[in-house]
Amino acid sequence: MLSTKKERPLSLEILGAESLGVRSLCCLVRLDRRKIVIDPGIALGYMRNGLLPHPTQVAVGIKVRQKIIEALETATDIVFSHFHGDHIL
Repeated sequence: MLSTKKERPLSLEILGAESLGVRSLCCLVRLDRRKIVIDPGIALGYMRNGLLPHPTQVAVGIKVRQKIIEALETATDIVFSHFHGDHIL
């Protein structure tokens, strides 16, 4: 059976993740006119193994935080999948 509905474009963007210098996972999902931010926030792992974050990690964390803030400004929905202290800005 053929559908007359138009395909919905879907995209997923990782705004911040462990491999990007932060200890969190924040995603932006775009679906039609919806912009859904999932688990906004970052954590840098302060005092991990008794050490402060490396300056490069701090710099990346600042950039990732700004990306998340920009995504939140135009988000239609915000999802918190669970509570952690890193899901706040």
